Amino acid sequence: MIKGKVFLLVVFLGSVCFAISECKQDGTPAPGPATTIHGIVTNASTGKPLANFQMQVQIELGFSYLSDYTVTTKADGSFYLKIAVSGENARILPVNALLNTYYLKNFPQITLGQDNDLNIVTFKLVNVNIHVVNNSTQNRSNYWMLVIPENANYSGVQFIFNSTVKTDTVLHASLGQQIPYSFKSYFFNGYSTAGMADSVDFTKVIYVGKNDTTINITNP
Repeated sequence: MIKGKVFLLVVFLGSVCFAISECKQDGTPAPGPATTIHGIVTNASTGKPLANFQMQVQIELGFSYLSDYTVTTKADGSFYLKIAVSGENARILPVNALLNTYYLKNFPQITLGQDNDLNIVTFKLVNVNIHVVNNSTQNRSNYWMLVIPENANYSGVQFIFNSTVKTDTVLHASLGQQIPYSFKSYFFNGYSTAGMADSVDFTKVIYVGKNDTTINITNP
């Protein structure tokens, strides 16, 4: 029985490697043609180059990513990296320590085996208080608030808050400066097989400016 499980695992790993390209026995990608990655990183708030900004190149390996390649921008915001690795999909993004501090306008995709000239714009994540006043007369037992980037091309995680209906609420969120978001609120009475039961929703586009620390929203 154990031998059978080992055999199935080997077959599975082999099929994953075959699906994405040639792999070494330890599961890391095999050497491939040279890939060059270079460009300029700028700060969206100032429009100026961003120095000493650390990024990582992720290579897709089946259901996970390999992040063994990093690069740091120079004083003028420029960066250059050369790798030689096989694979199908690759992208560049902030190193893990900065993922909660910066957004990127997309996680730029990298074409392996080619020259990649990238102009990357960063958006600083800031802590914002979202003050919500409910003037709605909807008599429902549950209330959801959702903040999500308006533009699907921006990376980031949606922020969800779930509670009973409140007339005055403050959300604490970490949002990207100068990025439009959709604030959505849902009034509903529990759940049915189709989802929220007897629901009514409200949507407002909000925008986090350079100096914003609080955003006020009034539900009609």
